[in-house]
Amino acid sequence: MSTEHDYNVGSLQWNFIKNDLEKASNNSNIDWIFFGSHRAFYSSDADEYDSHSPGSRMLTNLEDLLNEYVDVVFSGHEHCYERTPPVYKGQVVGP
Repeated sequence: MSTEHDYNVGSLQWNFIKNDLEKASNNSNIDWIFFGSHRAFYSSDADEYDSHSPGSRMLTNLEDLLNEYVDVVFSGHEHCYERTPPVYKGQVVGP
């Protein structure tokens, strides 16, 4: 997805993402759904914390949708390596 273009609920991009994820989840040949974005949904970078903290615009608009359909999220933007356990609404939900 493009984190630089409108992804608010109901936007063209949000509708595309929702429809694509629904199709993928209904396909019995697909075992895993990966999702890619430029900016991270969660990160320890304090300089950009407002962009990826609980309640941020990206999480508010996309986190429920991704939680429903996606197994793994890959993102860039941060010039470091970070890995997290499953997180939802700012809370770790898995090992």
